[in-house]
Amino acid sequence: MATKGKHSSPGSGGGAAAIKILLLGCLAVVIIAAGVTMLPERPDVSAAPETQAPASGGSLVRPTDPVPIITMPNGEAEETPGPEASAAPTAAAPVQTAAPGTAAPMVETPGSIGAGLPVTVRATAPVDESYFEDAVFIGDSRTEGLKLYSGLPTTFWSKVGLNVSTVFTDAFLELDGGHVTVADAIRTQEYSKVYIMLGINELGWPSAQTFADEYAKIIDLIRETHPDATIYVQSIFSIGRIRSSNDEVFNNNNVMRLQRALCDMCVEKDVNYLNVAEVLEAPDGYLIDDDSYDGTHLTVPYYKVWVNYLKSHTV
Repeated sequence: MATKGKHSSPGSGGGAAAIKILLLGCLAVVIIAAGVTMLPERPDVSAAPETQAPASGGSLVRPTDPVPIITMPNGEAEETPGPEASAAPTAAAPVQTAAPGTAAPMVETPGSIGAGLPVTVRATAPVDESYFEDAVFIGDSRTEGLKLYSGLPTTFWSKVGLNVSTVFTDAFLELDGGHVTVADAIRTQEYSKVYIMLGINELGWPSAQTFADEYAKIIDLIRETHPDATIYVQSIFSIGRIRSSNDEVFNNNNVMRLQRALCDMCVEKDVNYLNVAEVLEAPDGYLIDDDSYDGTHLTVPYYKVWVNYLKSHTV
């Protein structure tokens, strides 16, 4: 009889193998889990990207981070723009109306209108007062002031309110025991030089051409009766700023309107244009005399300025 040895039953051997497989599986799970935790964290792509650090090595700033505040020396707080922020808009610089490299256009004034005419009298060596002894001055209230305060040894045919038309119609001059017009005096009296300033009483005339045409008649009459006489047509000088800004008639716009017509007439007639306006106006074009009581007539010191201009502008 054969001897019986000890044998494991088939059922018990299969169970051990299953347990071994289960243990190995658990170990694998543990290893995998441990390995995952050791891997580097993937970035959250939904987060805002960081901006590049400044070259100076400053810290990174996200566009969504709060904007840093710095305190100024005067104690006021100033916000500094972040990397993605733009500076606050500033006011636009004034636009140049002149082309680059060119000067801004000049403002036209009563004295600038006739400054460059071929008939404009240029500055000369001053003459003495004897130059005016054989002259006659024709004009309105402005010339009346010159008569009162100039001290010139000359003749004045002037009147408040005189204009280029009433030169021929207003018999206010007392000559030879009677009253005559300026036109009558022009025909009958002797003189070598004639200075004319008219225009202030014509500022309200609608037609500057009518003013120039009537003025031209005076020039023609002088040349007909005294062909050798030297004629000076004086420019109309400015009105004061306050009056010019508030008066519909006595203003610089009307002065310049008539001045242009006057200059055209002088060029056409080839008669001397004496630009007194340039020395009696301020840089802004208004009457230089701030003390003028009415913004139209001069005070005594400026009549002297006028006289000195006449002395230093002759032909």
